[in-house]
Amino acid sequence: PDESLSSAVIDQHQCSQDQYNEALQKLAESMQRSEMTRRHVMMHRSMLSAEQQRMLYLAKERLNQQMQQQQQQSSPTMMTSFFNGAARGSFAEKMEQSRKKISMYMS
Repeated sequence: PDESLSSAVIDQHQCSQDQYNEALQKLAESMQRSEMTRRHVMMHRSMLSAEQQRMLYLAKERLNQQMQQQQQQSSPTMMTSFFNGAARGSFAEKMEQSRKKISMYMS
């Protein structure tokens, strides 16, 4: 009985280790794709004319302003919910899910 338990623990550890290694490999591949995309975008930006670069800059500025306005409009509600504990349930659930996932990979 003890040997089969030990064998099961070892098998589970190997499976967890394999899953961890696979997840790590996928993360590395994703990071490489992200880097290639960044390089591609930077290459295309360097090919823009001065007017195109200016238009891109202005578009980014408008987007940033819109995002700031949206944050300012929604922040009081979000902050009130946070301090009143309304968001606690979903936050605690997400934290518990994360804790379980981490413990699965660490064991």
